[in-house]
Amino acid sequence: MSKSLTDEGYITVPYKISPRPDWVVAREPVGHGLSEHESPQSYSLLDYQIRVGVDESACYHQMRVQINDESCIEDMSQFLYNVVPGAQRLVFHRCVIQRNEQSIDCLDLENIRCMRRETELERHVSSDQLTVELIIDDLRVGDQVEIETTFFETSGDHPLYGHYFHRGYRASWGVPVSLQSVRVTNSSEDRNLTIQYLDSARSIDEKKALVPEAVFEKQWSDITPQMQGACLPVHYWPPYLIIVTENNWPSVSAYLHSYYSGQGVMDCDLDLAGIDELAVSVASDESIMQCVRFVQDSIRYRSETSGIFSHTPKEPAITLKRRTGDCKDKSNLLVALLAGIGVKAELTLVNTSLHDAIDMLAPSPFLFDHMIVKVSWNNQDYFIDATSQKQGGQLTSLADLPYRKALVLSASGSDLINIPRRTDLHVVSIKHTVDLRRNNDNGPTVAVERTFYRNRANNMRYYFASTSMKLLETDYLEDLSESLGVQLVALEPVHVSSDDLTTNTLVARELYKIESPLKKIKGGLLEIATTFYSDLQIPSTDANPVAIQQDGVMEHHIQVLYDHKSSVDEEQFQCDTEWFKYEDKVIVNKKELNFHMRLTPGQGVVPIDKLKQYREHYKSVYERSVSRFAVSTSSFGMLGQLFLAGAIVIMLKIAQINGLFG
Repeated sequence: MSKSLTDEGYITVPYKISPRPDWVVAREPVGHGLSEHESPQSYSLLDYQIRVGVDESACYHQMRVQINDESCIEDMSQFLYNVVPGAQRLVFHRCVIQRNEQSIDCLDLENIRCMRRETELERHVSSDQLTVELIIDDLRVGDQVEIETTFFETSGDHPLYGHYFHRGYRASWGVPVSLQSVRVTNSSEDRNLTIQYLDSARSIDEKKALVPEAVFEKQWSDITPQMQGACLPVHYWPPYLIIVTENNWPSVSAYLHSYYSGQGVMDCDLDLAGIDELAVSVASDESIMQCVRFVQDSIRYRSETSGIFSHTPKEPAITLKRRTGDCKDKSNLLVALLAGIGVKAELTLVNTSLHDAIDMLAPSPFLFDHMIVKVSWNNQDYFIDATSQKQGGQLTSLADLPYRKALVLSASGSDLINIPRRTDLHVVSIKHTVDLRRNNDNGPTVAVERTFYRNRANNMRYYFASTSMKLLETDYLEDLSESLGVQLVALEPVHVSSDDLTTNTLVARELYKIESPLKKIKGGLLEIATTFYSDLQIPSTDANPVAIQQDGVMEHHIQVLYDHKSSVDEEQFQCDTEWFKYEDKVIVNKKELNFHMRLTPGQGVVPIDKLKQYREHYKSVYERSVSRFAVSTSSFGMLGQLFLAGAIVIMLKIAQINGLFG
């Protein structure tokens, strides 16, 4: 039985109620050991049974959960299932509340509804997916809820659904689970499945082929609650089971290229002369960049991923006419434009979160969530993200993309390739100039100059262009006043003082007058913090390795100008580790006091056995994060020095706002 939403213009709702499939092996829930695991909810059974056929796959799921606290009643009273119309459908078999000795049947069509709810419209993304909602009424503490469903996926016009199978099941939870079971049956007749099991804590990475008509089973008993560690490396996996159609990367590449060609979406016959914003006819660095900037900045981002277009780009002519498109559409248009001037460019898939860890996983087209373009020109490859905006740099000086691994779509098939990324180049430098000289026409002042390079310049260019400058001026003034602990008046509010698109370097500047009387400043000292440490992740436990998010060299320079020569002793400090190199120094130059700080990235992952050593290095940098100096040379013998501080005093908030070091 099913219901229809035809009165609202929708297709027939893709769900029904029917008995459990006969291929499912019945399992009984087991005790949940609440005496051992105090938890607001606990699962006695999580059972997954998968049957992969020729043109259809089915994923059966049974769960039994006990409600131990009122805080879980709301979440356990509602279950949401996303369904792709035409490719997927949902079947409910059972929904029962076990209350003491009573069994209450909750599976009623009146408690099920289907709706089209676009959850990402604010991000200019629509998918036409349907959401099926199951509501459970009158749930109480002590109840056990048991639900059985099967999710079907059928082959059709879509390039992936039904043609490729891909499912992943974690076996690590934040609540106790008495029994988790996965059973896989390969009924595809002529295609193997790949079963991959990952457990990085136990150094497990196992793959096996599941031949047609074979069955695979795996169970986990008494799973204790575990919280996911913060800052985990992308290649570090908790217990995780993956089932995919057996493939290799070249076959995935060739299949998608063939499908796109067959659909006619790779037609490159465009009239470039008819595009007003372009004045290109022959291949050159400048012509390539004109095409790139046109697609990035003149084609508005909008993702309409209904039907096949969830994984298929639209024809270049359509995207050009509409002047909108998502990553696939914009990339496909860029390939066509470059083909028009005789430059080879290819559609390329990446994963924005897995990065190079994608190479660990069994090949599958479902592993990708973004499309970019690989441009081959003058014996050099360039990787372009067509969805980026306000990008600076020329072809040879573009900011590196962070994705690490990519799959180029080609007729003959391609393997994963590396996307070059350098972290030994500057990304940001900041300079504070504090002028405390009496002959300063404006009185005591603080100037701040921030220089952004490469990807940081791109980010800040977009940030400044898309944010009200009046709002930015107020925020920057208030944040610096609060962090310094003095009253400031803006002589030059924050603004972009220069933006070199050729070198991709953006400079922002501020100038403030210190209104607070210097003699009333607490202790006669001002202090400025260097927030390099915020890019050095520190774990809460030592149970997992840590990934450090560093993208380049950062520098901070503080210059203090006095009427008289400073008597501060010069000093320098260095912390050279596998993961970063930090150095600072105090220099006296006649009537100037200078603090220089610099952080250079090293290895991006700290293994468990070196976390203690890493923490010690982190602490040494953290303790040198605040520079203090006297506001008057006549009041202090030791005019200023680099103090060891136990806490960050200033600039943390402003760093978060302007993206300097975070």
